Formats: sequence, C-alpha cells, structure tokens
Amino acid sequence: MQDQVSALTAIGVRAAYLNLAFTTEKATIAERAFERAELQLLYVAPERLLTGWFLELLARSRVGLFAIDEAYCMSQWGYDFRCK
Repeated sequence: MQDQVSALTAIGVRAAYLNLAFTTEKATIAERAFERAELQLLYVAPERLLTGWFLELLARSRVGLFAIDEAYCMSQWGYDFRCK
C-alpha cells in the first residue's frame, strides 16, 4: 500500500492508506482527511474492512466509489485463496 500511495501522490493524486502498521497518530490523520473528502483514494487493509471502527468511518464520510482488490491474496495463496 505504501508504495502505491507514494507513486500516486508523486503524480498529484490525493491518496492515503490505513493498515495495522500505522501509529494511532498517522491513522487519525488519514481518517480525518478521508472524512473531510480531502482524499481521492483511500487504501484499507482487508482485515479492517468490516470492523466497527471502519464501518463508522464510512458512515461519517462520503464515498464516491468502493472497490475491493484481492490481488495480493492470489499472489500469496494462489487462485483458490478463498478455499483456505
């Protein structure tokens, strides 16, 4: 996620990410930017997607498009990753 966000911000896309490696301070900065619609793209780790915290964040924010990218699962576990 960090590499993707770095590449996007380098070309002017307002992007951020939230994952378990973030400190509380960094996560709060990304959350607030998302709530204020300052981001064009927010990457979120799949394990956070259905947490109460993230669902509340979505409820407080305006979302124009929602996409789930599971490509990393396929690269790590293979095509049948959902069966594991």
